[in-house]
Amino acid sequence: MLQRWKSDTRVYLACLEVDLLGDLLLVTRWGGRFSRLGGSKSMPVASVAEGLRALQGVARRRTSRGYAEVHG
Repeated sequence: MLQRWKSDTRVYLACLEVDLLGDLLLVTRWGGRFSRLGGSKSMPVASVAEGLRALQGVARRRTSRGYAEVHG
């Protein structure tokens, strides 16, 4: 599951991924829309349910900081 947000100058992505060892991770990536500056972060989650809750938390924070969700 991939979710994307953008503001006037920034982009933010969050998704649940499985690593090579089979562990579930919440992966977030961010950067500038017009520059190559950005970063990423991976956080292990214990279950799909916990990962979905974490994704909802990311969505709340992005929306509260002025980002708009990108569909498609």
